[in-house]
Amino acid sequence: MTGHSQGKKGVNIEKSKYTAVRDEIINCLKGDNLSYTELARCRSWQV
Repeated sequence: MTGHSQGKKGVNIEKSKYTAVRDEIINCLKGDNLSYTELARCRSWQV
């Protein structure tokens, strides 16, 4: 991981969880333009 100038540390996420969340968000975005609130309401990507 790259060092942060303020000493903050990154968070690691399992590849399988990242992929699942990414895929569900992409599925939500395939419809009309969504606001952030509408995207947050997309139930299928709550892992």
